[in-house]
Amino acid sequence: MEICHPKNNITMCPLCDRACSYWKLKEACGTARASHLFDNPATVFFSIFMALWAAMFMEHWKRRQMRLNYEWDLTGFEEEEDHPRAEYELRVMQKSLKKEHKTQKTEKEKLTCRDRLPAYMTNVVMMLLMIGVTFAIVFGVILYRISTKTALHMSNNPTTRSNVRLTVKTTAAIINLVVILILDEVYGAVAAGSLSSSDNITHTHTHTHTHTHI
Repeated sequence: MEICHPKNNITMCPLCDRACSYWKLKEACGTARASHLFDNPATVFFSIFMALWAAMFMEHWKRRQMRLNYEWDLTGFEEEEDHPRAEYELRVMQKSLKKEHKTQKTEKEKLTCRDRLPAYMTNVVMMLLMIGVTFAIVFGVILYRISTKTALHMSNNPTTRSNVRLTVKTTAAIINLVVILILDEVYGAVAAGSLSSSDNITHTHTHTHTHTHI
């Protein structure tokens, strides 16, 4: 690598104002070697291999699926269509009951755009909130790296100043890992809450349907 070559021991400009001093290019040799393990010409061939392997795996899986369908005599089997969600059925039933009480007519009801507007707005707000949280986390990590690098360069300990790049990158990676784990737990809690609310709606729909027949 050119960075690690002894003849290319170039003096570099300070990384920050006032607190940082000049540094030699060979100091970044360790970081460059570590990054070269994951960013080298072999990654091109690895990506091609992974693309071909994924395509071959899918094709072989389709062949195995068709063979199993033939062996188990399921060639004429068609999967049932998914039923409407319990929340949708409940809202349609409530709308139908309200209209029956007013007009005494039994017609098949459908949810209009006005009925779906609150759900659409909720989805849009949640998407914008998640995008905003993501950008805030990325911006916070960038600020952390800049401030930590400046603080470490101002240190009087020569060992600390010589390992600024390694320290900043390692701690930033740990912070990213912690944030990912926390957001994974949050998403799991949101999904569990959605499932519990769906179960409650299903129970309410069943109770309402039974009460109507009675």
